[in-house]
Amino acid sequence: MFVAGSIMGCGASDHAVDAQPEIVVDAVANTLSGLGQSCGPGLPACPSNAPTCRMGLCSLVCHAGASLNTNAQGQVMGTTPASFIPDNPVCAAQYHGGEIGEPICGVIGNVVPPDSPLQANKTYAFDAFCVVTCLPLNTCPTGLTCKQLRCVP
Repeated sequence: MFVAGSIMGCGASDHAVDAQPEIVVDAVANTLSGLGQSCGPGLPACPSNAPTCRMGLCSLVCHAGASLNTNAQGQVMGTTPASFIPDNPVCAAQYHGGEIGEPICGVIGNVVPPDSPLQANKTYAFDAFCVVTCLPLNTCPTGLTCKQLRCVP
């Protein structure tokens, strides 16, 4: 499954590439605590179980030390590992949204080197982060909106 990110890769994978620098989001607090909790200026800090504020939501690394390769056009052609599905339980254990939304391991961040855009025919190291998707019912917890399959502020 592809989950939309700031940069979408092409190829057979189940994750998105989010190689853009952090975006400061003027968010309104949502009803979650931990994974998916709103964060940013004027909002509570992310808790220890989801300590990283990414695109206005608290998250955590679910797979460290992965790699990706680009083609001649700078598009993602594959990752190692090829799937982060085995890492989904890491995200599920930190998600407290009940039946609404689905936590998955699949947004790529901490890309090294931090090229933007990604360069052609290059290998990058990255960490995969947890994200809350609006699957299976296109719904998100209160305070979040479904956009490109992700629950966002």
